[in-house]
Amino acid sequence: MHDILWNVALVIVIAGSGAVFTQIYCKSAYFTCAACKSLNAKRRSACRKCGAPLEKR
Repeated sequence: MHDILWNVALVIVIAGSGAVFTQIYCKSAYFTCAACKSLNAKRRSACRKCGAPLEKR
């Protein structure tokens, strides 16, 4: 029983750390369009979905 709980906890920690890493990477690599909330690469000047100009932060 102890081994099963340890394995479940380990899977939760691995999945959680992957989610945190992905969130940090997205915040640093993409802008979010204020109009439609879609993600756009930092090199873009206009939203790929709605065409609104992107604010460079």
